[in-house]
Amino acid sequence: MSYDRNSVPASSPGLRLLPWEADTGKPCFLSINGAPGALARIADEIEADQLRDGAEVRKGAQAVLDDRKAGYAARCGQPRTALAM
Repeated sequence: MSYDRNSVPASSPGLRLLPWEADTGKPCFLSINGAPGALARIADEIEADQLRDGAEVRKGAQAVLDDRKAGYAARCGQPRTALAM
């Protein structure tokens, strides 16, 4: 994503920030009034995939931290990487 999700203004009630951006690079919102539709389900699946991917990366980072054979630079950089996640 080319924008900082933390700097996006809080959405109005009834709007959901989607896990992708418009072709202009701006955030996409979905009206969530009523029953969830196909677009909401796709967003749910993408968000679940992103969380799973992040957990796997974090697990790998922890493995490097726990590996005493890993170089000093790798072990020093990993805590910052893990915090960034």
